[in-house]
Amino acid sequence: MSAFLRLAADRINTNSNIGSIPFTSMVAYCKWAGIEDQETFIDTLRVIDDHYVKTLTDKTNKKIERDSKQHG
Repeated sequence: MSAFLRLAADRINTNSNIGSIPFTSMVAYCKWAGIEDQETFIDTLRVIDDHYVKTLTDKTNKKIERDSKQHG
């Protein structure tokens, strides 16, 4: 979880969309932390990050839809 929180700052966000943690940031973290099994670490972190991004995107889209119904 510590890696996820540290790497979250590297996200490239666009407009109202949250971006994924860049692969290059994950590789750099592995080197910094001395992680030997980089493939497993990155695969695991990618699953967590994809779920996080999807959850936030779904939440944002529902809010936009709700707001447009109220004002439309």
